[in-house]
Amino acid sequence: MRAPCRVGPAGPDQRAATEGGPYEAPSWGRPPRVRPADRRAVGSGFLLALAFITFTSTAFGYEPPVARSYAKPTADGRHVLVMLVPKSIRNVPDDDLRKKYGKSGLYPADDPAHPVWTCDWYAQFEASVGVSNDGVYAVRVVERKRNWRQITDPKYRVPPRPPGVDEWPAVVVHKNGEPARTFALRELFDCDRFTPADCDGGPECSITAFLDAGGRVTVRTTAGGAEQKRTLDFRTGEVFPVGTGELAELREASDTEDRAKMRPRGERPLSAAGPERSVLRVMAIGVGVVAACTAAFLALAAVLVRGQRR
Repeated sequence: MRAPCRVGPAGPDQRAATEGGPYEAPSWGRPPRVRPADRRAVGSGFLLALAFITFTSTAFGYEPPVARSYAKPTADGRHVLVMLVPKSIRNVPDDDLRKKYGKSGLYPADDPAHPVWTCDWYAQFEASVGVSNDGVYAVRVVERKRNWRQITDPKYRVPPRPPGVDEWPAVVVHKNGEPARTFALRELFDCDRFTPADCDGGPECSITAFLDAGGRVTVRTTAGGAEQKRTLDFRTGEVFPVGTGELAELREASDTEDRAKMRPRGERPLSAAGPERSVLRVMAIGVGVVAACTAAFLALAAVLVRGQRR
């Protein structure tokens, strides 16, 4: 026998149906409704997160370094190498440095009105040039800017390696401001290892060490993802074999005293490896900041949703 059906007092849904009001099914077994206010809160949080991602992606994206003027003292502090941005590179207003010195060249540290010598060449990065203490020699690497579309543009195709890369200038030794000796890439590095990507705007070279006492300078480049270094005597023009004691001595001296003296007071040290590592650091910092701020905005949106439901 079936149990008799017990009829109890009418529930709110039954009363609403009996009285002709709208009937709503019980809330169990179906997801809760999202009110319009909740949708607006979620949408606002999403738009804020999207706007911040767009802003930070632009702000932290790589931008090529802007040419600037600077004054770099020699290791003993008796002279100052002044590099003023040429007007042909960038139309810059007359700043205090240009008003003080007037032209690029080497000046006594305490006499900006009487240059030891002046020059028409310009080195954009301080790590790209070094000057001997006697003020006679200046060693400069030929600055080349790698095409960063290789990293930023996934559709970019690297062009073939251009002919004659071996003969491209790498280092220029100046005497009293005038070019005295130019070293080609083939005289310093194994050019067979340069890939088309290395030569697309490059190869990039930089000075990693400058030792005035021995007349030695070490330059580096990257070929096929591997680092190459070479030491030369800027007074005699002799190029030392890789892995000699001269290179080890130079590296030890440059890491301690000379590079600290070569840097102007108040200036942060420049990366000897060139702009590539700096760019990767900037990109990593940008990604981290974007991720952290996106999480913060999503958490804020969740808080707003909870507040609307109360």
